[in-house]
Amino acid sequence: MIAIRRGDRPFAAVQGDVIEGVVVANSLVGEQAEQFRRAAWSALEFPARAAVRVIPAQAVRPVPLPQRRLPSQRSRRRPVPEELNERVA
Repeated sequence: MIAIRRGDRPFAAVQGDVIEGVVVANSLVGEQAEQFRRAAWSALEFPARAAVRVIPAQAVRPVPLPQRRLPSQRSRRRPVPEELNERVA
């Protein structure tokens, strides 16, 4: 997943950030990265010719996502009723 801030930037700059985000997220380097960049920019410039054949990389392995821990039951504490607040304080 990638996040891009649009703001008041030119649309081409946002497109470039999306392309670079995909390159980084998929750990593409060297010729593989350049091949993807060329195909992506070509698809953006000429949508009718977007069916570009990209040869899949043999050496690229998927990057495992970090494991997310769900909050424990203790972290979801309910508010203490007023009558009990006096006893605790």
